[in-house]
Amino acid sequence: MPEHSPPDGTHDRDYVHRVLDAALRVGSLLLSSNSGTADVAATMSAITGAYGLRHTQLDVTATTIILSVPRGVEGAPLTAMWHVRGRSLDYTRLHAVLDFAQQVADERPDLDWVHERIDELDSAPPPYNTWVSTVALGVMAASFSVLLGAGLVVVVIAAVTTSMIDRIGRFLAGRGLPLLFQQAVAGLVATGVTLSLDAVGKLPEGANPSLVVAANIVALMSGMAIVSSVQDSITGYYLTSVGRIMEILLSMVGIFVGVGAALRIGDALHIDASVSPESVAGWLSVPVMVAAGAVGAAAAAVSSYAPARAAGAAGAAGSLGALIYFGMMHLHAGNVASSFVAATAIGLAGAVVAHRFSVPPLVIVMSGIVPLVPGVTTYRGFVTLVDGHSAQGLGTLVVAAGTAVALAAGVVFGPLLAPVTRREIRQMRRLGAELGPRFDSRWSRVPTLAGIDLRRRHFTHHHRRRPR
Repeated sequence: MPEHSPPDGTHDRDYVHRVLDAALRVGSLLLSSNSGTADVAATMSAITGAYGLRHTQLDVTATTIILSVPRGVEGAPLTAMWHVRGRSLDYTRLHAVLDFAQQVADERPDLDWVHERIDELDSAPPPYNTWVSTVALGVMAASFSVLLGAGLVVVVIAAVTTSMIDRIGRFLAGRGLPLLFQQAVAGLVATGVTLSLDAVGKLPEGANPSLVVAANIVALMSGMAIVSSVQDSITGYYLTSVGRIMEILLSMVGIFVGVGAALRIGDALHIDASVSPESVAGWLSVPVMVAAGAVGAAAAAVSSYAPARAAGAAGAAGSLGALIYFGMMHLHAGNVASSFVAATAIGLAGAVVAHRFSVPPLVIVMSGIVPLVPGVTTYRGFVTLVDGHSAQGLGTLVVAAGTAVALAAGVVFGPLLAPVTRREIRQMRRLGAELGPRFDSRWSRVPTLAGIDLRRRHFTHHHRRRPR
């Protein structure tokens, strides 16, 4: 039932505190799921506005949300703060929170029910066993090694090594080990296992261990909030963006420390750790590359507990991105330009299919760009730095960073094209209705877009559950 509350300007302090607490907890769930700060702010404002608090002020950083009501309450302004604790990605929870927030903004249910529902969302277990996520990460790494041209043995080693790293990371996280050291251990294991197999002759002749390490680095980078940090910069939330970038840099430093330690050990044992040159896929291998991109993106979605329909959509976006990327690389467009165009296509596709599959666009685009993460370039920079060539190594890492930023910028830019696409689709539908059977409009049967814009909140409107 709707919440019966005093009219604007006469809210009592207890009522305001309950509304602020509900908005803060919803914002915390979104922020910990790598949602953009603009989306978080808009969602919280919608919730407080639904309950009559029209002039709330909020400040969002990477770890803290502050919400204040300067008017409408007698006495000093009411201010509440919530600390956002780190947690693993769960796209199923993200979808449920977005659906719930839309329901609250539209229907203004009773606050007791709202808080009960938030408790359920916060404590909900993953939709499937963590081993499914681990296996999916292995499949993702295997798909990326295929994109690099690896053979069957290297593909299997990449999958097994990545799965092993994930289980070790979960164990260390459960023991409270800070992220820096978790990533260092992961980088050490990723490189050390591969070099050890090469040293004992278990890798096939001609196989380069760098492909396995690069695939593992992609898996380690897949959960980083690169897209959200760039989105925050574009939308003006610079402090939050800096906080997220620092977290990414800390993770990368941890990976570098682990990789560097393994390389030093390998060098002492005279194990080759050279990096194979990147190659552009020939046109005959394009179907394999597209299939690998689809499988890798879908596996990335499953590894973050996305529902099956979202994984399918992410796979389609990943195949599209792989096709465009390798096509542009074949035309010698360069890593950065190819990554930006491919990510833009993924962002636009995610905005289109998200409405049909009733999932947030973030789920699709974050998973869709995973096969394009610059793992080889990053590893090459690490190796060059460890070898003592600082200038060349830093230059290579700058290229990797530029490619990552291009991916994030493309993902943010793609959905901005959605309104134009929607207008064109509507025009083609009208034309099809006027021309009747003379016009084949099968291609335009894409659902009309809902004005998806990553700078604004976007929720799906399907499967809403009525409040009890």
